[in-house]
Amino acid sequence: MAVQVGSRAPDMSVTALVGDHSREIPLLDSDGKWVVLYFYPKDDTSVCESENEAFRDAQDEFERMGAVLRAASVDTLDSHRRWRDGGLGALPFAWIADEDRKLATEFGVVHENSGLALRATFIIDPDGIVRFLSIHDLPVGRNVAEVLRSLQALQPGHATQCNWRPGEPTL
Repeated sequence: MAVQVGSRAPDMSVTALVGDHSREIPLLDSDGKWVVLYFYPKDDTSVCESENEAFRDAQDEFERMGAVLRAASVDTLDSHRRWRDGGLGALPFAWIADEDRKLATEFGVVHENSGLALRATFIIDPDGIVRFLSIHDLPVGRNVAEVLRSLQALQPGHATQCNWRPGEPTL
């Protein structure tokens, strides 16, 4: 069964490119931080590049909000390295190589026809509970500002009205 809002996220180890090194890391953060996990379909594609760049550019903001980023695709570590060295550049957070599709399957985001990961974003609280998820079809890029807004809305634990913006009162 796919992960749903309110369910516990799988607490598993994943293989990731962290800086220049490949490492086994815990998917969830053990330091009491929120985790923003985003899946993208494939290395070396223009929409995926724009998303990885946008998340990289917002890294400091996520960090200020007490969240760690995790990027994931069904590509290999070697593919991530080639893309990094061929123009994308390094990502300042864990870049998961889910070539066996175990993580994408656990989260229910494997595209039925292609076997790629759908564009999916999960916000997981410090207790490992999924509080937000968004899944897009392959060609539709996401809005990183909306992910930041959603994270900020979730953190106080209060209800927010439609179109709430950071700095506005909560309900």
